[in-house]
Amino acid sequence: MIEVDLRNEVVDLSTLANDKVYFVTPPESTNLPYITVKRISGPRDSTMDGPDGTEISRFQVSIFAADYPTCKTLAAELYLLQSSTIAKKITIDNEFDDYDDDVLTFSTIIDFMIYKEA
Repeated sequence: MIEVDLRNEVVDLSTLANDKVYFVTPPESTNLPYITVKRISGPRDSTMDGPDGTEISRFQVSIFAADYPTCKTLAAELYLLQSSTIAKKITIDNEFDDYDDDVLTFSTIIDFMIYKEA
């Protein structure tokens, strides 16, 4: 499954998160920094002749940390996903930064497009 492959790649690349990479949401009281991975869309590619066998998945990888530099360091490590061999092609579709005043947490959210043979 592409989700498991992606999570494993994120664990390998994210040195500061100390293997704290979770699907969708972290366990309660997880210490910062941590990363969440979730699929946000998954259309199949097609041509005029029908499906071409390429699965296109958009994944949102969210980085949460106590300070902005940690978020950006982890984001820079995750840019290396673009050269991963888990799929035919991986691109960054969107990225933005945020800060939550209620929990005093910085975040960087990156949307990755993953193209894989079905």
